[in-house]
Amino acid sequence: MGSSARRRGRRAVVFAAALWCAATASAKDTLVFVDGSTRVVDGIVEANTKQVRVRGGDRVDPRGLLWIEHGDAPAAFAAGEAALRAGQFRSAVQQYEAALAAGGPDWVPSWSTVRIGEALSRAAAAGDRTAAERAITTLERFLADNPDHVLEPRALRALGQAQLAADRASDAEATFQRLADRKYGEYWEMWGKLGLGRALLAQGKYTDALQQLEPVIQFAKTRKGFGEILGAAQAAKGEAFVAKGDYDEAIRFYEELARSGKGTSAQSAAGAFVNLGKAYEKRGRGDDRRRALMVYRRVAIYYAGAPGAYAEALLRAGKLLEAEGRKDEAAAFYRELKARCPESPQASQVG
Repeated sequence: MGSSARRRGRRAVVFAAALWCAATASAKDTLVFVDGSTRVVDGIVEANTKQVRVRGGDRVDPRGLLWIEHGDAPAAFAAGEAALRAGQFRSAVQQYEAALAAGGPDWVPSWSTVRIGEALSRAAAAGDRTAAERAITTLERFLADNPDHVLEPRALRALGQAQLAADRASDAEATFQRLADRKYGEYWEMWGKLGLGRALLAQGKYTDALQQLEPVIQFAKTRKGFGEILGAAQAAKGEAFVAKGDYDEAIRFYEELARSGKGTSAQSAAGAFVNLGKAYEKRGRGDDRRRALMVYRRVAIYYAGAPGAYAEALLRAGKLLEAEGRKDEAAAFYRELKARCPESPQASQVG
């Protein structure tokens, strides 16, 4: 190769490197805070449970931070995010695994691992028991290998939820106690206390669970950005009434919750309706089955955007109709379930 050709080759390499550096430099990260506010920054230099330091030396208190949207996210990671939001947990895991295998920015391995754990934990909570132990293994390994990572509280929440799904309530209680110890800020403290209430509920300590949950509900009502916690704590309170066998109280609670719209998200509202239907089924008095079916139909019509509750409502409506001998109507719900929620644990329960 002649000297001029070598010079052209070097210039091409330098030019390509400059383009890559420019693209990397232009990628902005977005800090998403618990109260819903956001801040666009030029990059993250350091992120742990003590501080988040952005390019330029500015420091952010991680206790008010909910998430970091990385501007240089690989396509597979972004696809995993979309699948997770849609409730397609198996697809989400596959995409995050692809992001892990492909490499990329240095934040990808830890963030993809936590997201895999979260997707598996959510699948386990929705009824996929095979996902629970894998979630536990993934998250325990992450926590051991990444002390004080900024995602530590998120990993602890997912770990506790997976432990509950695996019927390991005492382990979940210890995990949620760690989350509730105030180290991570009010938001994660409330998730920890909510988890403690659920762990007590799983151990049959219904009165203790209610005493744990009520302060979480009252506190979450006063804080901006705590709507998901509020909805989850209210759902757990109703579940405590059902577990105690106090179906009348559970029905009154869920009816009020569904009417008032206290749950601030579609998932919270849909969950309240589904739990109301379950309470009617459990009580089994008079026309309670008909009332339950009406509730599930409502969820099927208005809450397709809340994948977990939507799938549960379709399955339960189908089973009620099937029990009444209305097989054609039941089949229509099952078809919808398999078409709209093919990856859900509920879909796997129908032929």
